[in-house]
Amino acid sequence: MKKTSLVVTSILVILMSLILINGCKVDINKKDYLQKVLDNLEKIKSATYYSTVSASMPGDTLEFKTYSRHTEEYFNPSDTSVGSSFAVT
Repeated sequence: MKKTSLVVTSILVILMSLILINGCKVDINKKDYLQKVLDNLEKIKSATYYSTVSASMPGDTLEFKTYSRHTEEYFNPSDTSVGSSFAVT
């Protein structure tokens, strides 16, 4: 009785292990993924973001000056030299 249950348990463990190993196998082509990301980035026509710059003296832990900047970038087809423009407000 013990041998039969041990054999059945071993077979079930091996079967479940094979199923898990086969299910976890994923073939991802990184070049295709990067091309998809690049295509999505090229679809973006404008962006708005905030950037913060802090200044401190060497050795200090506190900043003595902090700058916040709001930037808007947009696609400008009439700008032939660069292709896009930005405005800092």
